[in-house]
Amino acid sequence: MVRKVTALLSFHFKIPFPEQLPDDEFWDKWEQLQWALFFESKRQAAKEGETVGI
Repeated sequence: MVRKVTALLSFHFKIPFPEQLPDDEFWDKWEQLQWALFFESKRQAAKEGETVGI
């Protein structure tokens, strides 16, 4: 699971070696990415003209 998370962080946030981040920063970035991907999926699923709120 950690390899998947590091790959996603590296790809989406352009962090070259996310596994070298301090633990708290690493997991904060992971939570930020989950939030962003959640709303991106909602935006993709929304019908044209709909807005996606928090």
